[in-house]
Amino acid sequence: MKANNHTHPSWRKGLLWVFHLIIFGIGQLAFYIFDGYKGWHIFSLNPSGERFVTETFPLSNLVQFYESDIVNGTTVIWGIILIIHGLVTIVTILWPSKESYTK
Repeated sequence: MKANNHTHPSWRKGLLWVFHLIIFGIGQLAFYIFDGYKGWHIFSLNPSGERFVTETFPLSNLVQFYESDIVNGTTVIWGIILIIHGLVTIVTILWPSKESYTK
């Protein structure tokens, strides 16, 4: 019979955040390359999307890396999601739940 060694695979959650960070970096590189592209209008939004854009527009004004407001808004929203993901990952690594030990 195998002994239960109670090791917690929390480092895997950290790797998922690093993977998310790498994808964010690749996305920012693509945004940088296509900055100034005038064809973003093809992504027309439905009324819910339009409302979301107008509500988050003040946030996208804080970050003006690119010429396009759509790309700036996407960067802000993605950055917020990345920060939340990072905070959840840190909390999960520092204070793992008891259920995760029983896997």
